[in-house]
Amino acid sequence: MKKTVLISILVIITTLTYSQKQLVGINGGIVFSNISTDMDWVNDRTHKTDWSTNINYENFLSKNISIEIGINYTKKGFIDYFVWTDEYGNEIGKDEYTTSYEYLSIPIGARYTIGNKLKGIGMIGISPAYLIKGTTIIPDYIEIYNHEKDITKYPNRFDLNAFIGIGISYEILKRFEININGIFNHSLISMTNKDYFENNKIYNYFYNINIGLKYYLKNE
Repeated sequence: MKKTVLISILVIITTLTYSQKQLVGINGGIVFSNISTDMDWVNDRTHKTDWSTNINYENFLSKNISIEIGINYTKKGFIDYFVWTDEYGNEIGKDEYTTSYEYLSIPIGARYTIGNKLKGIGMIGISPAYLIKGTTIIPDYIEIYNHEKDITKYPNRFDLNAFIGIGISYEILKRFEININGIFNHSLISMTNKDYFENNKIYNYFYNINIGLKYYLKNE
């Protein structure tokens, strides 16, 4: 077993060392997030607008195919509403409450790139993630809650996401390129457990539009 792990590490190091093209980058952008769930009482929910940022390393295995790994911070969640009714069940008003989840993740993806100076990019991958903070913001006059309630300890802290996306990049100043990407990301693991909506399912998903800058460590 130890021999297999050592051989795998040596293969990875050799691949990285002899790759003809390697890049590091940073990007950030806007996130439109929501949840998919089997709970009927949150069927009035809408997308929540937030942001994400990422640092990444990309290594080309061939002219068109590369792998990319990064460290990502994403703030996501959803917006739902309290609906107020009169004694006859008629709606007389509603107030929104917002649930936010903040994650650190390690996206690992395969990318296919075509073009020279102006490039088109397709990507697919997985992203292990860890919940670092969760909050729900409730209208102040609902006295049974604080205005902002910390819910970090209740959902499953670990998540695994799958993502797919497309992008374009443009090479500038010989060793730099700017890029714009559109990515769809969906959780594969429910957030629920015995402390958080037991016997139900909640999955995060979001759309991300980001812009970034990459630098060529090697471009031979």
